[in-house]
Amino acid sequence: MGRAQEAVEFATEEPAGRPACSPTRWWARSRTLSSRRCCSASPPRPPSRASSLRISGALPAGAGIPPRDLVTVLGNLIDNAFDALADARTRRVDVRLSGTGDRLRVQVDDSGPGLDDAAAARVLDRGWTTKAEPGTGRGLGLALVVQVARRHDGDVVVGRSDLGGARFTVTLGGAG
Repeated sequence: MGRAQEAVEFATEEPAGRPACSPTRWWARSRTLSSRRCCSASPPRPPSRASSLRISGALPAGAGIPPRDLVTVLGNLIDNAFDALADARTRRVDVRLSGTGDRLRVQVDDSGPGLDDAAAARVLDRGWTTKAEPGTGRGLGLALVVQVARRHDGDVVVGRSDLGGARFTVTLGGAG
């Protein structure tokens, strides 16, 4: 099962008595992919063929999104994007951060096979996964992303990437 339960607890726990950390400071301190993946619901995997990760944009100064929520969103989306590249000829993940005021937009594109209409309709459901049979402790990561989006009066949209694979766009507001 990996560390699924630990990821759920991390993503849903309300931090008490911890010093505040602005999203901009958190992003500056967590420059490595492994730090951003600490809340992924998937177990760690060994590195595979060469892949490209490009991160562009910036967090808006006034977004007010707690660092743990950013870790949950970015970690799970990036982790899933790299999972989708397993059999891809071109192995590329693009992350775009943007927003204004109290709104943050995170877009993650991959060059994997993408999702057919049936999979796209279910991929955000808790327990649904393309990686294993239901009930195996998989299918939690994107459900956690949806939970964070709802907590911040936002949403998650699934679509087709210009890279050929899937595109996940998460919009978060300053509420929550």
